[in-house]
Amino acid sequence: IIKKKLMISFIVPTLNEVGNIEKTIEKITKNFNNNYNFEIIFVDDKSDDGTLDKIQLISKNNTNIKLIISEERLGLGNALIQGQTKASGEYIFFLDCDNSINYDDLNKLIKSCDENSLIIGSRYITNSKINGVNKIKIFLSRFLNFVISKYLDINAIDISHSCRLFPKKILLKTSNLRHPVFFWEHSLYCAYKNLKIVEIPIEFDERKSGKTKNSFFSLFKNIFFAIISIVNLKFKYK
Repeated sequence: IIKKKLMISFIVPTLNEVGNIEKTIEKITKNFNNNYNFEIIFVDDKSDDGTLDKIQLISKNNTNIKLIISEERLGLGNALIQGQTKASGEYIFFLDCDNSINYDDLNKLIKSCDENSLIIGSRYITNSKINGVNKIKIFLSRFLNFVISKYLDINAIDISHSCRLFPKKILLKTSNLRHPVFFWEHSLYCAYKNLKIVEIPIEFDERKSGKTKNSFFSLFKNIFFAIISIVNLKFKYK
C-alpha cells in the first residue's frame, strides 16, 4: 500500500519583503522530503520594493510557488484568508515573511501536524526564546495574550502569534482582519470547532531585513481596535 503524502500549503503574506523572499522559500523547501508535498502561496499587499518581481521570477521555474496580489490592503487577516481559499493542501501553515522562525522550529511544527489540532509556534511557554525584541513590547504582548486567553477561555498562551498550522477545513470568515484580533478569533474559532490547541516552543528572532509592520504606534492602534472587537467575540461562538 502506498501511503499518500501530506500536502501542506504555506500562506505567506508580503508587503515590501524583497530581502526575505529567497530565505523564506529556502527554509520551507529544506523541510520537505519524501513524507510531504507542499506549496507556497505568497499574498502581496501591493509591495513597491521589488518583492513582486522577485516572487514572479522565482515562480516561473517552480510550480509549487504561487502569487496572489490583493486588490486592496484590508489587513493581515484578509491576505491569509485569500491564500487559504486558493490552497490545495490538507493543512494550512500561516508563516510570516520576516524569517523570525528558524528551520528546526518550522520542522517541529510540521512534524506535529494533526487533523484535530491547531499547532501554534509559541514564544511564551517553557523552552521558548525571544531574541532582539524590545522588552516592553514583549511584556505588552505577553500580558495582553494572557488576559485575552483567560477572557475567551482558551487554554493557550500565545494566541496572537501568526505562526500556526491547522487543517484546511478550518476556514475563518470574519471582518476582524487586523493583527492581533484576527489571530485571537482564529484561535477561538479553532477551539469552537473542537480542535485541540497545541503550543510548540520556538526561538523567535527579530527581523534582520525589511521593516517591521508591528511598530509601537501600530501595536497600540491595533490593540485599541482589537479590544473593542474582542468584547463581543466571546459570545460569537457560544
